[in-house]
Amino acid sequence: EIPIISPKRFKTAVDLAMDHFQDYGQHDVQEYFAFLLDAIHEDLNRVLDAGTIHSKSKIWGKDKELDEANQELIAREAWRGYLSRNKSIIVDLFQGQLRSTLQCGKCGHKSIKFDPFMYLSLPIPKEIIGSLPKNCPYLTLDHCLKRFCEVEELDGEDGWYCPECKIKTNATKKLDLWKLPPVLIIHLKRFESSPEILTKSGRQGRHKISDFVIFPTDRMVLDWVVDHGSPQRDHPDYDLMAVANHHGSIWNGHYTSFARSRSTNDWNQFDDEEVIPVSPARVVSSSAYVLMYVKMEDQDANEPFFAEGDRNQREKTNSIDSLEDVVGVAQITSEMSASQRNVGLIRRQSCTKPHLWPHAWISSHADKDSKRVSVLDEISE
Repeated sequence: EIPIISPKRFKTAVDLAMDHFQDYGQHDVQEYFAFLLDAIHEDLNRVLDAGTIHSKSKIWGKDKELDEANQELIAREAWRGYLSRNKSIIVDLFQGQLRSTLQCGKCGHKSIKFDPFMYLSLPIPKEIIGSLPKNCPYLTLDHCLKRFCEVEELDGEDGWYCPECKIKTNATKKLDLWKLPPVLIIHLKRFESSPEILTKSGRQGRHKISDFVIFPTDRMVLDWVVDHGSPQRDHPDYDLMAVANHHGSIWNGHYTSFARSRSTNDWNQFDDEEVIPVSPARVVSSSAYVLMYVKMEDQDANEPFFAEGDRNQREKTNSIDSLEDVVGVAQITSEMSASQRNVGLIRRQSCTKPHLWPHAWISSHADKDSKRVSVLDEISE
């Protein structure tokens, strides 16, 4: 029998910070997790006066139209502006960057901005099930990611106020993954409004989508979904580490979870006070609701696991100044091969160390040679 630890003291502490979760009623685990990470970030934010700090950037802004040729440069500046107010272990571990593109359907004016994200809420495109091949009639996580990145039409009341036309117009909106975090949280949107269900007040009710979604447990490589204009500091290669499952209906449900041991690579199922080992095949089910992936690296078992500095050794400019810049490292040994799957290097994010950011390194010398002011020059001002 596997020993367990009751999280009652943890829940009591969380209740003090989030009073709407104090009872033992029906709560959404994704909403709970998002509130929890936000609360931890606020308490551990290394920027003490975040509410009074404003970015001094000359080119970063919420509604600033951006030159497509300089988007990586602008994305770095947006990240710096965000770090000037937000620096914590939560940012280091969980936060990536999205690109949002709005385009006016009348004049073609385009507005691009970059925003941080802590998790991806992916739609489940159940309407395409009928068009799937007979030999594989299941939705996959790839289908959900593609739908998330599809162009969305904005019209009528949902139209966009175009700053050039000075009126609300029909427009398109598109989200793209720009930078992926060390720990990627994916939320499958299994609950949606339904016009066929009405509440007592006459409003649309909600129902649960119980369709099976296949997702990888090992080596989920996301280079195909990241925008081609955004080079990744680390190869976007992820292993699944945990799954939160929702059983039941929208009215009466129960949560269980699967978690992977970092030391043995084995999976266990957690169901209240019961903890039992399970096979990896059990982890993928139609009850999967929240997925937690960790960015990994392959390494020969004969090589040293960690040496001071960036073990990727891609560029000297990417090197770690000291071990204080590293949030944490770990390793998982696969019994199937002689290689180790190591948790990717997690860099502590700071405005003063842009070489540790997830963005491409911009040489200030190259920029000066071309008589262009670089982001790094602006940072030092």
